[in-house]
Amino acid sequence: MMGTRGIQTFISIDSLFNQIYEQQSYQSYLAKGTIAYSGSDFEGEADAQLFVLKDSFAICIIKKLGIELARMYIDKDSICFLDRIEKTWFRRSIQNWVESVSLPVDYFLIQDILTTGFYLTDYLSYDWQQVKDSSVLLGISELFEMSFNIGFNPINCKSITFKSLGNQAEFNIEKSTIINSKAIPSSIDIYLLNELKNEKFLRIKWKEIQLNNSERLKFDIPSRYTRRT
Repeated sequence: MMGTRGIQTFISIDSLFNQIYEQQSYQSYLAKGTIAYSGSDFEGEADAQLFVLKDSFAICIIKKLGIELARMYIDKDSICFLDRIEKTWFRRSIQNWVESVSLPVDYFLIQDILTTGFYLTDYLSYDWQQVKDSSVLLGISELFEMSFNIGFNPINCKSITFKSLGNQAEFNIEKSTIINSKAIPSSIDIYLLNELKNEKFLRIKWKEIQLNNSERLKFDIPSRYTRRT
């Protein structure tokens, strides 16, 4: 269900959705840069590459000082993780990972926010508002609430707040790169805060982004690797 309330913008909500869908019209996405993480169990920074075949799978490679540390394969059902140092691998369901971050996250949410800054789904009822001269798209369901602070020329997402059952994620898109008239997030600060106020922080900074490029990242599990339970 999609509705409107208090619209003071120059475009309708249908036009807004059409622009967002156009923003998401790509077949493949490849980004290279760095990822920094801070939490209760670990912190550090590493080089990273992310490849996405839209609506199918994503592959992420983590390196430090030119040495590959890990490689992940994420699809609609599961996450497979290769530990290059220990020569081990494991597979977990998306649901298992969702429980670890205490938020109802699925593959499409991860894909869409990282590659375009927007997430549209039939699970949410949307409302298009103006708050203090900022354009805000609000999505609400029984499980969670999301709000998107939106800019234009070209359309872009400045920040996202994601709340569910006392847990919260904040995505601050510090910078976007214009590719084929699309504003693609290139610097994102992510804050995860659970109901116990324990915070995790992830910073993604892409130096290079390519859409619909022939370059691909690969994912294979070496036969000599040991599977972890």
